[in-house]
Amino acid sequence: MTPEGHVQILAALDYDFTYRYNLIEVTTTVIDTARLLANRHPLRAYDAVQLASAWLAHQERLRTGLPPLTFVCADDRLTGIAQAEGLLADNPNDHS
Repeated sequence: MTPEGHVQILAALDYDFTYRYNLIEVTTTVIDTARLLANRHPLRAYDAVQLASAWLAHQERLRTGLPPLTFVCADDRLTGIAQAEGLLADNPNDHS
């Protein structure tokens, strides 16, 4: 990668974080939910936090009448667990 390409990628990432992504804080609620999910499924710690964050965002969307969240992850095991927890899930590798 060229230095110019690196700068462009970082600028695109900054743009996405500012205008396209909704960042979810790792709160006590997220950690408690991650703990519950890890007790139900064979999850690594950060996978549990990632799934808990998505699950809580999904619940909030449904509560406020918004469409369901789709959990996108390139890990078949994790997308399967997300589906078992009621999330729509999609693996981008299935579309290549």
